[in-house]
Amino acid sequence: MKKLLFSFVMLIAAVGAWAEDVLLQDAGSTKFVNMPYSGSNTLTLSDASVRTFKVYDDGGAEERYSNSSDGYLLITAPDGYALQLTGTVQTETNWDYLTVYDGTTTEAQVLRENLWSLPSSGDLTDIGIIASTGRSLLLYFHSDSGNNRDGLDIDVTLFNPNEAFPINISTVTGGSMTSDKSTAKYTETVALTESHEDGYVLKDILVKDVNNRTVEVNGGTWYRVDASFTMPASEVTVTPTFIPATTIADGLFINMLKEGTITTNISTGVKSFKVYDDGGAEGEYSDGCNSYLVLNVPEGYLIQVTGTIDSENCDYLTFYDGADDQAPTLREQVSSIDSHNLSDIGIVTSSGRSMTIRFDSDGSQNDDGYALNVYVFNPNEPQPITISPATGGAMASNVPSAKFNEVITLTETHERGYTLEKTTAVDANGTPVAINGGTWYNAAASFIMPIAGVTVTPTFTTGTTAEDGLFINMPKEGTLTTDICNGIKSFKVYDDGGAGGNYGPNCNGYLMLQAPIGYRLKVTGTITSETGYDNLSIYDGTEVDEAKCLLKEFSSPDSKNTTDIGEHGSTARTLLLYFRSDSSQSADGLDLTVELIPITYTLAFDNGQAGATGTMAITGSME
Repeated sequence: MKKLLFSFVMLIAAVGAWAEDVLLQDAGSTKFVNMPYSGSNTLTLSDASVRTFKVYDDGGAEERYSNSSDGYLLITAPDGYALQLTGTVQTETNWDYLTVYDGTTTEAQVLRENLWSLPSSGDLTDIGIIASTGRSLLLYFHSDSGNNRDGLDIDVTLFNPNEAFPINISTVTGGSMTSDKSTAKYTETVALTESHEDGYVLKDILVKDVNNRTVEVNGGTWYRVDASFTMPASEVTVTPTFIPATTIADGLFINMLKEGTITTNISTGVKSFKVYDDGGAEGEYSDGCNSYLVLNVPEGYLIQVTGTIDSENCDYLTFYDGADDQAPTLREQVSSIDSHNLSDIGIVTSSGRSMTIRFDSDGSQNDDGYALNVYVFNPNEPQPITISPATGGAMASNVPSAKFNEVITLTETHERGYTLEKTTAVDANGTPVAINGGTWYNAAASFIMPIAGVTVTPTFTTGTTAEDGLFINMPKEGTLTTDICNGIKSFKVYDDGGAGGNYGPNCNGYLMLQAPIGYRLKVTGTITSETGYDNLSIYDGTEVDEAKCLLKEFSSPDSKNTTDIGEHGSTARTLLLYFRSDSSQSADGLDLTVELIPITYTLAFDNGQAGATGTMAITGSME
């Protein structure tokens, strides 16, 4: 065996002590050196005949390190070479550790400090890749007087920092990868560009060095396709993985950070994906979150977000219409309506190809967080409109397909004995589509085209009375104008909470009822409300007119006791109902019945002859 030459060096690290020269030892085909239990050892390589060797703690390859270790090892490479460390540590966390200096003394730059087992004592922990900028590295290992573990298993590699190492790229299914250079020197940045086939996306990129160690890659995912890595001191092999995935159903998702920003460049072909808080799909979000997710989709596409949030009122999402938080706000401070209850966030749509999502949480309670559905869509691509078949009638659309935000008109035809009861719609992503009209009290229907194809489902009924289930809920605010279909005999009117729920706070809604020609309206029923604050008013006609007020600010005489409102009828075809509530207590609210009463007209006739006069009663339309 060829002997290596070594030189004698005094270390500043071990003040007042003289360093001891050591030699590499043999263990079969493996060369190694052990850290000293205490003091300072030096290993100086005179040539590059040995390119790799091991460093163990004072217990060597098989034994645990000693208690109260406190030793230094200075390694110096031959002229023209530098040193690279890889390997593992297995120690008592917080007490036993390795520190590496980029030079010959402890005055040199610290490359890694306090390398111990993570996350807990005894776990095998990778130290990553550590390399010198010059010829020398100084290693220091410390242990306390308590528990000990297997310790150090470090690989040392000599390399020429001016040597360009090859970059190999594997051939895979679903796409390909290219590099901006075929070889690179140590610490050079290598940029990677992916190209995926239709229906595939980049899952990840694995870069391995010649010793099969993983090299960290920046980016290189389906949502951050731009990728790069820092060249290690060896040849590397780049292996991309492509998967057939374009939607939420394929498992695409992003977890936001607790703090910081993720900036994405979504691959062409991705149609939808999930976004979760830093706790992921199953866990709770952290305290003190302040995180951003910048979504960038391909040119010509827009972004739409739906989903839910379960949070404390102080923990919220904010959506910006652009690539940072200086862009216009789309939705601000979206949290659970009530703390810790799952709430729908509504629909948030960008006006361009970028959207920024921000999440903030305070330092107190946290909860399950948010689960967002992100859709990438082309607003200029027409989407199909499908009408489901129905018993008792049919529905038709004015167009077979439409672009995002176009207004679609629906027309119903019903068979004899049937009436249109309701119309519902859902898009291809499962999101309900709001229908304007399309009910027994307002048959004319329309909707605004969403981002995906729509299926419209009409429902027809033979029912004509309140007993058949016909009802209208008062709007919480604004005005709901009805046009009641001919043939309806009676129906219920409830507050905004519906038949089984309480009315909401701050109600301020009007319901204008319009009967078919030849009919008038009669209202009876009950109210249960907070006395003096939450009340019902009824007007004979279409306007708030004191002269035509049939019932003024009527509420329960005793708070929350059910009270009959009496009987109130219109003189013509219309009645206006108004319900208001304050912001405090609520109750069961309205349970009203509206009947349609045929109007009876009396006609007098005189044909100009004696005795040829009289009257005739006609029930029905005179218009």
